Amino acid sequence: MPQTDSRLLQCIVFQLGAEWFAVPIAQMRGIERWRPPTPVPGTPPAILGIINQRGMLVTVLDIRMLLGQKPEPPTRRTRLLFASAGDTDVALLADHVADLLDLDVARAEAPPHRASGFSSGLLHTPFGLATWLDLGSVLHALIGPVEGGASK
Repeated sequence: MPQTDSRLLQCIVFQLGAEWFAVPIAQMRGIERWRPPTPVPGTPPAILGIINQRGMLVTVLDIRMLLGQKPEPPTRRTRLLFASAGDTDVALLADHVADLLDLDVARAEAPPHRASGFSSGLLHTPFGLATWLDLGSVLHALIGPVEGGASK
């Protein structure tokens, strides 16, 4: 029996608009229902504000603008994905959280050009291709350098 070269990575798969995204579970801290953040004056539009998460202030991000999507109002399915890269904790806005999946990163395809700076590639999921987010790069683009190491 031939042996396949696969490397499985546990990821949370979520949707923004019509597109699917994946974030490694190792970077996840939790998932909660949407609740409006407190706006912070003078921040970029992708920073929706801050939220109190168990006594810590966490920045809430809507990464659609980085990816060329238009903002959408929250719905009953909207969730906050609490994640971290290095020493930085954030909450990512998700229109819908689909599943926790083991994804084969050996089969990853090149990321789409518009997401190439924020993605480690496209991963095959039961929902179709999902952009494998490089959370460190996303955070660097929105809030500056991330302390404490790489995001992958």
